[in-house]
Amino acid sequence: MPWSQSKMSTPRNEAFDKARTLQEAEKADEALELIRQYVEDQETELSVKEIETLSYILQEKMTSASFDSKKEACYEAIDILEGLAIAKEQRFILAYAEAAYESFSKINRSARDEERENVWCRAKEMYLELFKTAKKTYKEVNNLERLEIYVNFAKLAKSYLDVADEDSLNICEEAAKEAKFVGPTGLSKDDWNEIFSTSMSEVANMRMFLFHFK
Repeated sequence: MPWSQSKMSTPRNEAFDKARTLQEAEKADEALELIRQYVEDQETELSVKEIETLSYILQEKMTSASFDSKKEACYEAIDILEGLAIAKEQRFILAYAEAAYESFSKINRSARDEERENVWCRAKEMYLELFKTAKKTYKEVNNLERLEIYVNFAKLAKSYLDVADEDSLNICEEAAKEAKFVGPTGLSKDDWNEIFSTSMSEVANMRMFLFHFK
């Protein structure tokens, strides 16, 4: 669907409109520079369309970055996301969560051993804010969009098992209980199995790993 121009023409609206056009043309670096002053200002609250635009740009930038610059692109995305307030809007939460997952998933492949604990701490803090906001926003406990945030956290917990802590595993267990209650309906079978096996059967192995090697 083409990006439509905002009805109210302001420098900020024009910047986001142009940034979205640049992102669609696979020019993520230029797109981010156009809106940087807005997304790095912690006093600025982004709209749903703005966070969606930012999410697309950050994901495109991380995906298109070379191996040598990918870690830097991921850190930049994490820094920006940490400075944003998460609005109690479902579309906002989804766009934010997508960028968060991509950031921590991709940096996992390039973070040095001495960086991983700090990266995981930042991931857990960001996801705790996501969980808290999602709980206030989604009225149904078993809403599938909300559950998908837990799915992705469980995937990250497996990727960062060498530095994950007890709290991380407890969150996975809570997610598994919700997944079991909902069942695979609405989620792919692979995703449902991923969160269920990670949080219930494999969590015992994860705890054993932590007990013996930490």
